[in-house]
Parts: sequence; C-alpha cells; structure tokens
Amino acid sequence: MMKTPHVVYVTFDGIMEPLGESQVVRFVEGINAVCDVKFTIVSLEKGSDLRNLVRQNEMRRRLLQQGIDWVFEQYRAGAVGVCGNLALIARIVGQIADNQGIDLLHARSYLPALVCETMQVAHDIPVIFDFRGYWIDERIEEGRWFTNPLSIEVGRMIERHLFQNATAIVSLTHTAAKDIQEGRFGNVSAPIVVIPTCVDTVRFNLSHRMAPRPAPLAGKNVIGWVGSLNTSYLVDESLELTRWILDEDPNAFFFALTKQVSDFRERALRRGVPQARMLIQSVEHSEVPRWMGCMDWGLLLLKENVAKRASMPTKLAEFLACGVRPIYHSCNEDMANVMMKSQSGIRVDLGRALRDIAMEVTRSDKVSVDNGWDPVETHLGLRAGVERYARLYRTLSQYQSTRIDVAEREF
Repeated sequence: MMKTPHVVYVTFDGIMEPLGESQVVRFVEGINAVCDVKFTIVSLEKGSDLRNLVRQNEMRRRLLQQGIDWVFEQYRAGAVGVCGNLALIARIVGQIADNQGIDLLHARSYLPALVCETMQVAHDIPVIFDFRGYWIDERIEEGRWFTNPLSIEVGRMIERHLFQNATAIVSLTHTAAKDIQEGRFGNVSAPIVVIPTCVDTVRFNLSHRMAPRPAPLAGKNVIGWVGSLNTSYLVDESLELTRWILDEDPNAFFFALTKQVSDFRERALRRGVPQARMLIQSVEHSEVPRWMGCMDWGLLLLKENVAKRASMPTKLAEFLACGVRPIYHSCNEDMANVMMKSQSGIRVDLGRALRDIAMEVTRSDKVSVDNGWDPVETHLGLRAGVERYARLYRTLSQYQSTRIDVAEREF
C-alpha cells in the first residue's frame, strides 16, 4: 500500500490571527478534504493569541478532527527576532523530517521558504514557494529593513536563490508570473501556478445585504472602508474623495471598519469628512461580512508600484462577494482585469479632479449586485483556489513528471 504523502505547511503568519485563519487554515482544510495527503501546519503565533487558551484549544480540536497536526512556537518581533524565528522553525521542521518524514514542503512567503529550501537540500524534499508578493520590494517601499545598498544586494541574492531553487512557485498574479518568466530573478525553471487571494463565499456573500441596516446606516448611500491605515493605500485621496461624495450627495454616509478607530477618525476629520456623517468602529473579524453587507461602495484605492505587481487585495474579492461596488485604483493588470469582468465598480483616474469622480459615483445608475459574483465564483472563490492548489499537490506529492503550466488567464 502506498504511504499517504506528508505535507508540511510552514507559515510565519499565526493561524490564530484572522489572516492566517482565512488564508491558511481554510485552504489547508479545503485541500485536505479533496487530496489524499497528511497535513502538518507549522506556524509562529503572537504571544497575545497564545495566552487565549480557549481559542488555542478550539483551533487545535478543529484541526485534529480533520486529521491535521499543528506545531507552533511564539513569534518574536524585531530584526533580532527574525533570526530566532528562523532557528525555531528550522528546528521544528528538521525534527519532523527526521521523525516522521516529509514528502512536500509548502512555504508561505520568503522567510519560511528560506527554511524550507535549506531542508530541501538536507532531506531532498520538494518545496512549493508560495511567495505571496514581492517581500523585499514591499519593505523597500515601507522604508524598512532594506535601507542601504548592501542590505538590498544581499536580499536580492537570497531572493534569486529562493525562486531558482523552488520545485514549484505559486504567484498571486499573472503579472508577477510574467515577471518571473521574463527573467526578473534570473533563470527560473520551476513551474508557476497563479492562485490569487480568495474569499470564502460561505462567509462573504450576498445574503448580508438582505438584513436591515442599523442606525445611522439605514437608508443611506454608504461609502465604506475596511482595514488599517497603511502605505499600500491612497488613504488621503480616499478620504478627500469621500468628502466630495458627501458634498454631492446629502444622503451619503461614510462607514469605516478598522482597529485604528481614533487615528482613522482624526485623519478623516483633517480631510474634511464631517463627524456627523461618519461612523468609525472596530468589530470582531467574524462580524466583518455582516457589516460589509451594509456598504454600497467600498474604497479600494491602491498604489501602483513594483511591489504591487505581485499583490491581489483580499478585500477586492470580499467586496464583490458581498455586493459592494468598489471605488478603485488598480495596483496591477490583474486587478484591472477582475474589475473589467465584474462591471460593478468605478475606476479612479488620479489625473481627474476628485470632484468629477465624486459626481460619477453619486450619479451612477444602480446595477445588480450580482454583477460581481461571477468572477468571485470562477476565479476568486475559496473553492476555485482549493482546486488549483489540489492539482499542484497531487502532482508534486506523487512525484509525477507531469508539466505544470502557468494557470490560464481567466480574464
């Protein structure tokens, strides 16, 4: 009888965090249900999450009920902590390889890939490099880590090594896949599969629009924001556009879901959004779909730069799944293609006056909220993503020689 392949999924994103739960656990559960593999998740968890023993035990039971093992250590912050994190994960993965054997390593992002490709050499294990974005370019944009020519040179050398030595590569975008094929990281022979960030349509769906809206959102044309204030978004431009929309439409109302309530409110007030016409609040992650269903429009103005060529915002799929029309500035061609297919949002041309864009929003005809559902189901839904991962797993875990080509463009 053939042994069930043992897959070890390595992530520095804690699976007790909302991101890890939605983008790691739900995918692993989905693949586990359709593939004959044995999973072990190796993760780094924040201390605050580990102190929540009830939540920790719930997650462990949830995974064990599906035959999924979970090994974790506490995440260490800061530059010094990175070395400790790498050592911890290397020790765990090494012990699993020695004691249980590993047939396939799945590395989520650069640092896990650094550990996994070391194990690849030591134990001859195939590695999926699921790179999740141009990690070095993202930190250069943020002014972190790679702040001098030497650190950039060393980082680029390691980056090329990760891409060139992977057994298979998963990219969030066709744009980045093309970059790799055209030699951005030198001679890369590994097959590339494009799997964007996906949304769980059991949680995010049109049913949330059916519920009555609470005050002060009831009966309003709600302009929404979901998430933090960070350098990926054109925050000030988004808030200024919101102010113009409120000026043009007396029935418009601004509603933001964020953990940075006071900072966001202060920023919005500075940009002229009236206190009486906005609601800024923090909610549990499990409540986000319900509140997102109260929004008519979703602000999604992203910067366009090198780092963003490899990104696909999760909020795009969540907005479309909940029937929220994005007011967007695309960060790359993939995002633009999704929006072209959905025909449900309004594109922001930064060369236009914000008042003109606001007038387009307020005068826009109502369109069916179903318009955005087709690209979600066929391309951005969790089921579609699981199917793509499952095909890759079946090939690599069984050591088949079948060629895995770059995923066909759906848009």
